[in-house]
Amino acid sequence: MVVLAWMIAPRAARAELADPASRAVARQLGYAGVQAYQEGDFATAYDKFEKAYGVLKVPTLGLWSARSMVELGMFVEASERYREVQRLSVVDGDIEVQRRAQADAAAELRALLPRIPMLTIAVENATSAELALFVDGNAIASALVNEALPINPGRHDVEARRGEERVTAQVVLDPGERERVVLVFAQKAAAPAPSPPTTARPSPALTLPLPETRHAEPEVSSSASRHSTQNTLGWVGLGLGGAALASSGVTAWLAFDLKRTLDDSPACSAGRCGRVEQDRVNEYATLRTVSTVSFYAGAALAAGGAVLLLTTPTAEAHDVALTVGPASVRLQGRF
Repeated sequence: MVVLAWMIAPRAARAELADPASRAVARQLGYAGVQAYQEGDFATAYDKFEKAYGVLKVPTLGLWSARSMVELGMFVEASERYREVQRLSVVDGDIEVQRRAQADAAAELRALLPRIPMLTIAVENATSAELALFVDGNAIASALVNEALPINPGRHDVEARRGEERVTAQVVLDPGERERVVLVFAQKAAAPAPSPPTTARPSPALTLPLPETRHAEPEVSSSASRHSTQNTLGWVGLGLGGAALASSGVTAWLAFDLKRTLDDSPACSAGRCGRVEQDRVNEYATLRTVSTVSFYAGAALAAGGAVLLLTTPTAEAHDVALTVGPASVRLQGRF
């Protein structure tokens, strides 16, 4: 077999390694690796070539190491090994054989690159600066969000973290496949709208003649107290109702936007989605429920507040119009 006749030449290693015993071990590992490779035992071949290449870094050993990686589906690691082989210095031994190994590494790298899957990770409702990104438990720079990442074929677990929040997805990639995964965080809740201020009417000044030896005690009007309390409760009801209706409108819009995303997803068809999209399906159902509950609660609060304002006891006439919309409540008129 001529493959090993030139794979490990003692003279080629002199610049890298001077220990004859180590050269002999590397030579035996190389023979065993080639034999395992030709028998289809690529895991054993990979182990032997990695040990030999760690002892003696020559292009021939590096080339066979990269080939075993390809057979094991380690496309990304193999591409890096092919590049490393081309950068090795060949200064001794059978220079022609070693340079031929480097030329083979360059050709095999060109053939491998189109087969490496590319994965793009997109994130919604969060910025890359506040994220921690992981693929198969390994940290990935968050700055690479929305960038195509080379990845080995097979199944992969993708995770993004924002503080205590975690969003995960699973993806299975075939050789040469291009895939995009979208991780959607829950939108941060907006601060509740402030309640409208209660306008208090100034009481008219009243001057009464009082005896010099007596002090008049002020009288508290129960009608005025009732007017103030009911008026305040009415405005509070309107404010809370308006906030709830606004929240209903926001969550309804988010649900509609998420529904469009699910409709466009390749994992969904005919109104049904696969397990990959199960988290977004659950989020869509939650948003719909929150929107409905907020709408009815907001309408009830707004209506109750309007009734309180309209029935507030006062000597003045009220000319009031109440308008309730899907995301707003408007009360206008003269009080």
